[in-house]
Amino acid sequence: MEATITYDGTSHEWKTSGKAYPSENLYLGGTVLAFEETPSFWVRSFKIEEDAKPALLLPANQDLAETTVIKAALIDKATGSLLYVEDEFRNSDIVAAIQAVSETPTRAEAISQEAYEHSLNVIWLADSWFYHYLPEPKRLPDHEARLIDQLVVGIEKLPTELQEPLNEIVVFFIEHLQENQRKDGRP
Repeated sequence: MEATITYDGTSHEWKTSGKAYPSENLYLGGTVLAFEETPSFWVRSFKIEEDAKPALLLPANQDLAETTVIKAALIDKATGSLLYVEDEFRNSDIVAAIQAVSETPTRAEAISQEAYEHSLNVIWLADSWFYHYLPEPKRLPDHEARLIDQLVVGIEKLPTELQEPLNEIVVFFIEHLQENQRKDGRP
């Protein structure tokens, strides 16, 4: 990946490499890219979504609905600023090439448990890029949020008539966890 990122009047050259994974989000789909950090940025998430959903685009980017979109969350190492990028990705050949090399991580002998869990976490964070940055009172610890996310993905695979009651249970469970956090004095 080579790009120039310009904001606040400063341009930053961005050159990095990484791995591609299919998204685990059945609703959004897309491809997750796990890039190595650069001298200027930590890459918190990077995803290519085809047929972008209007409800999940920033208000200024509603014109990108139903196109192929790059969504990236980067942290500027110098300032600590979170940069969220949404932009149209017009080259369908590159999207197809990236999808062709994407691989679902598996726990094979050649990969350590730590590397495997890191791959799963990269995919989860990219699929839920916004979650990590919600204000503290609305957040659950990452391990609890990941379990809930896996549950929601499982619910999406069930027949429609079972999805609504199970989604209500998940909402109840999240509210219960948040209430317990408040009782324990956690944010």
